[in-house]
Formats: sequence, C-alpha cells, structure tokens
Amino acid sequence: MQKRILYLLVLSLLVSLSCCSKDGDETNIDLNIDLFVLDQKGNDLLNFNSDNAMDLSQIRVFYRERGSFVEFYQSNLDAQRGYFLIPPNMIYDKYSLRLFVSPSIEYEDKSVTIIKWNDYESDTIITQIHKGENSEVGIEYWINGKTPDWIDRGRKISKIVKIKE
Repeated sequence: MQKRILYLLVLSLLVSLSCCSKDGDETNIDLNIDLFVLDQKGNDLLNFNSDNAMDLSQIRVFYRERGSFVEFYQSNLDAQRGYFLIPPNMIYDKYSLRLFVSPSIEYEDKSVTIIKWNDYESDTIITQIHKGENSEVGIEYWINGKTPDWIDRGRKISKIVKIKE
C-alpha cells in the first residue's frame, strides 16, 4: 500500500512538472560587444598591473533614449554600470570589457551607446538591432563610425587602440 501511495505521489509530481505550460515570454537578448583596450604598442590597458592601465572606476556608459543621452546605472544588476571586466582565459591572454549596448532603437533599427573612459576620452558604438518575436540581437556594430577591428567576429570581440604618451 505504501508503495502505491509513493508511486502515485511521484507520478503526480512528474505529471505536474511536465505539463507546465510555457507562456512564450522568454526573450533572447544578445546586445553586447567585448572590447580589448590596447595602447599603440599592444599593451593591455584593462590590466590593472600595466603602467598605463585605465581607471575602471571612471568608466561610464550612456544610452541614447528618446533623443537624449542617459547614464546607465542599475544597482540590481551584476553589470551595474553597463559593463564588466573579463579576465584573460585559455583562449585570450588579455582582459576584455563586456559592454552591454543600448536596446533603445533611435533610428533605422540602430541604437547609440557612448562609453566614456574618463573625463577626456569616449567612444561611440552604433548597433544595428534585429528584433524578432522573442529576441533582440545586435547584428552589426560600428565604433566611432567605422567597422570594428575584429579579433573574433563570431564572438563579437573587437579591439580599441588608445593613444597613450
């Protein structure tokens, strides 16, 4: 008798788990680009052990929304300021900055994101966004009006060279 009760409980649990309906509310969002930030000699400016390393605390990200630029900050996110640092790994020997670009389409399926490195330097990233039924995907990128200098196009990894004296 106990085996039958246990069997019925397990069976009802399995049925209830398997018959959960999906509402179709799942959305795939792929709106990021990874950036290697180098000086003209190829030194990694995101590596805090480098002589000319950037001060990551100064980096700010701005999204163009309804014609105005708004600084991105959401305290509930892991990437509170719209980016996070990726350390070197088995594939790449440099740090990269994963930048989450603006999802706000301003014109012709494109969004505008500005990454302000410090008080004097910034770069503008334009992203062409494809919005599907359940997806928003960055399909083309421009950095300062030019095609990115791709390191790995498939993984959306580009480099930006900064002039350091």
